[in-house]
Amino acid sequence: MIQKKYIPLIILIILISVLFVSVFSFQSKNIQNENRYAIIQTNIGNITIELLENIAPQATNRFIDLANNDFYNGTIIHRVFKDYAIYGGQYQMNSSLKPYPYEPITIETDHTVKHKVGAMSLLRSAEDQTKVGCQFLICLDNISSLDGKNTIIGYVRDGIDLVFKISRYPHDDQYQDGSGRILNPFDVVIDKIIIINADEVEINQ
Repeated sequence: MIQKKYIPLIILIILISVLFVSVFSFQSKNIQNENRYAIIQTNIGNITIELLENIAPQATNRFIDLANNDFYNGTIIHRVFKDYAIYGGQYQMNSSLKPYPYEPITIETDHTVKHKVGAMSLLRSAEDQTKVGCQFLICLDNISSLDGKNTIIGYVRDGIDLVFKISRYPHDDQYQDGSGRILNPFDVVIDKIIIINADEVEINQ
């Protein structure tokens, strides 16, 4: 039988234990929810993307896997649209497509994320418009027509000025809509995409 004089102490111990567990759980959740970042290293500078792993887990995991396995190395920014968007992720310098090693994945959409300035999304597959592959675009304007069609995987957190600069490079008009491939000698080549944790961002920028 517990003596009455010990009851307040027991209650205090229980409350402290509950508080400790709550704080620990909250911190663990925050650690798990920290998004990783992608540093797109090009021959003219870097672009830092915060990845939306909690919003588009399949697409971001696929992008991270491709980056970690050097898939994007040597690919180019193959299409630019002045102050509107840039495209990359699969074309090589000789205009051929780098063989994509996976099947496309189903589009992931979330009404809380939009194709606004700085948004990066994976493009729909040419073979199946309900799925996305490895090619991506980075928005330089609000492009609401793409919401729900591509999968947004992140937002530019550093280097947006470089993205605007790339979009303004001289280009041909192969797409006949005001956009095209950058002309020599202004080719923009992705040297590597590095995936880092949130607490490493300042170190790697």
